[in-house]
Amino acid sequence: MTGTQNNKPAAARIQSSLRRQRRILLIAVIVTAVLALALVLTNFLTSREPFYDPVDNAKYYVVKKDGTYVLTATDGTVLRQTESTNFVTASGTIVNVDRKTGECAIVATVLVEGDETTKFDSVTNSYDVLLYPILERAQIKSIEVVNKNGGFSIGKIISKDGVESFVLKNRPDLEVGNSIVFATLVNCTGYTQTLMRLDPDRALGYEEYGLDTETTYFVITDMDGKSHKVIVGDEVPSGTGYYARYEGRDAVYVLREFSGETEYNSTFERAIINGTPEDYVVAPSSSHNVSSTNYFDVTNFKLYTSENYAKPLVEFSYAGSIEKRRNTYYSNIPYVADGGLKGYSINSITVDDCLYALQQWSADHVVAVGDASRTEELDDWLRPYGLSSDTYAYRLSYILNLARTYNSTTGKDVISKENDQEYHEILISKKQDNGFYYAYNICYKWDPETSSYSKVAPGYNMVVALTPSQVQFVTWDLEEWIDSSIFGGHISYMTKMEINIKPGDSVFPTGLSKILYLDNSASLTQEPSQAGGIPTNNMVIRDNNAVLIDTNQFKSFYSTLIYTPLADYSSLSEAEQAAFRESGAAGAYMSIKMTYELIEYDASKKDYVSTGEVIVKEYCFYKSALYPREVYTTVNGVGDFYVVRSRIDKVINDLNRLYTGETIMPEDPF
Repeated sequence: MTGTQNNKPAAARIQSSLRRQRRILLIAVIVTAVLALALVLTNFLTSREPFYDPVDNAKYYVVKKDGTYVLTATDGTVLRQTESTNFVTASGTIVNVDRKTGECAIVATVLVEGDETTKFDSVTNSYDVLLYPILERAQIKSIEVVNKNGGFSIGKIISKDGVESFVLKNRPDLEVGNSIVFATLVNCTGYTQTLMRLDPDRALGYEEYGLDTETTYFVITDMDGKSHKVIVGDEVPSGTGYYARYEGRDAVYVLREFSGETEYNSTFERAIINGTPEDYVVAPSSSHNVSSTNYFDVTNFKLYTSENYAKPLVEFSYAGSIEKRRNTYYSNIPYVADGGLKGYSINSITVDDCLYALQQWSADHVVAVGDASRTEELDDWLRPYGLSSDTYAYRLSYILNLARTYNSTTGKDVISKENDQEYHEILISKKQDNGFYYAYNICYKWDPETSSYSKVAPGYNMVVALTPSQVQFVTWDLEEWIDSSIFGGHISYMTKMEINIKPGDSVFPTGLSKILYLDNSASLTQEPSQAGGIPTNNMVIRDNNAVLIDTNQFKSFYSTLIYTPLADYSSLSEAEQAAFRESGAAGAYMSIKMTYELIEYDASKKDYVSTGEVIVKEYCFYKSALYPREVYTTVNGVGDFYVVRSRIDKVINDLNRLYTGETIMPEDPF
């Protein structure tokens, strides 16, 4: 009983002690919080420095936030920053704040009529003085320039995707915001740095400064619609700037000139005083979409010269993707001749050089920007540049295939006309007195409504200046475009060879008329080799008299033909050549006609099937007493060249050996 009574006071004492400890702890926490708050307030109050705008005496604070110093309004809002991370006050004063030390320096202020300093020196004084608040690219809606050259207007457009770009007012398809001169224009009109203020009372009048007429001026408008107009007068005697007047003010100011390449790679003079739309346009290459992966893929490429506006000098097309051409007649033929040259082999090296040059086109400068809506007057507009329909020196037309996809199931290339093709017409002038060639390029996209290439693509329709090296390929003559080896075509696909020789030849005095039939069906029992060749190991050859021809001998004879090149342009007159061409095979000393019936391997059928394409090449050779060494030669009735007489004699001798059994040696000259 006594022990129990003694325990109660002890428990009470323990509880009382715990309550006291909790009260003490709570008081300590409160005191700590109050001290911490006081410390924060003290740090806040002691870590900010006031800054007063010299223009309107408005108060701001330099405050340390997240470890760096910034400039804020009195309510703590961080001020707007320029692209160069300087801060802009409400009056437009630009302030630089050292992020590490918090030190402030005024970069520029805006002029206040009557209060500005008489002379401002951006080198010796602490800050620049501006005609109006700075406007950077993001804040600019438009810039209009009027000068002795007419001037131009540039505006900002926003795409459906929200992408902003600057374009010419009358050519919204031409982006100009990426040009070097545009960067200078933005700086000239958006950051109007003054060097001094003169004649605030117009004591000397505006004529003294070239400001009596508004011959040259610019208007810049911000995104809120507020505009600033500045009239520009004469250049100051020192060459460091231009007299200027802000519309609505009487004073005359001096706007600073740039020092060319050391600053913006351009000048106030080029951007405004003498600026033209052409200065701001970045000249396109032959195509906005041409690249190293598609420059070679052209269809119906035609080159015309002033010698014959109606008939192209050369025509060719890309034969198809490597996958499509594999194990076919075109395996080693990337380009095929079109039009009048069909039958000739196109020189693939020359063609690649030409198309690569087009891909690499980089104009020296834009000569003139066309009005996209002025199609009817186009010929008259092009005439001063030597590019009208009756004055141009060269014309190119072709379809550029931007992409093609090989369908392994059908064995065909798939090209979307609407999405994968663009049609180009390029006019090139004669070499100008300034050493350049002028070129005009217009591009069309496929229009499904008209089923034609009639939709004008954006970004073209201008005259550009090209250096001679960039257009060298248009000066090449026909001899450089075609392969001198006129005989070609894989023997695997040949089904017939017809040979006719006129009577009177020393080897065949009574003449010769033979048809050789080639049957390769027995060889087509296996897939094409990895090397890409269709086998010919079981080929059978008979002539029109059913005489069996030795296959190896015939292959050697065919090699003799392949090794027979064109020598040079014929010495015959055009009239004499035309007479021979008119006579055809009947008037030829010798004619050889080859027929190729194309087949391809169908993996699904595990057999060779016909493609339906038949290629016929007829070679005619004409002798002339005027030039006994030359044998005038045509392919499918077209030709300007000759083969040397000794090589034709070699062909006839080997044809005789084909029947006599004497070994044919294609490399042997006789």
